[in-house]
Amino acid sequence: MSPFYSFLAVFSIIAFITLGSADDVIVKTKVLNDKEYYVGTSSMVNFYRAAQICAAYNMNLASVESDQEFQSLRTYLFNNSILLGYQYWLSGTNLPAASEYVWLSSGSRITNSKWAITPGSTANQCVRTNDNFMWVARPCTDLHYFICSRPLVPTCGAFGGCHYTRNPNAEIN
Repeated sequence: MSPFYSFLAVFSIIAFITLGSADDVIVKTKVLNDKEYYVGTSSMVNFYRAAQICAAYNMNLASVESDQEFQSLRTYLFNNSILLGYQYWLSGTNLPAASEYVWLSSGSRITNSKWAITPGSTANQCVRTNDNFMWVARPCTDLHYFICSRPLVPTCGAFGGCHYTRNPNAEIN
């Protein structure tokens, strides 16, 4: 086998392992307010695989940190019949501490009350939506679709010049 075909075979295997099925390679995103979203509906995956797929697209599992963001995303999903009958992983979890749910992609506590059912203190739970886009805590190994997001303006700003600061809403004890 020539070096070119060997490279092509290895590249194809790596691409498949990294991105999953071929359906995951084509990414259609939607800009809402100040974020870009990808709604992963080609395969149902666990929370960890969803986070990995989002990272492969330079995104994170979505954090829904304001009522405006919640309404915009929910309206978009309903208007495009994407929400009907589906549940989606978000970045919410209590993996760091069983008694507290946080948005893993920002480190902020989940403070707005969009829970369909008030979560208990069972450890190792991750947040997914229900059919009405309300939040439900479930085992992170369950299989669901997922929503990724990223800010329109990168953390380092449109022209670079990174200045790292700790998120003031993230409480690290």
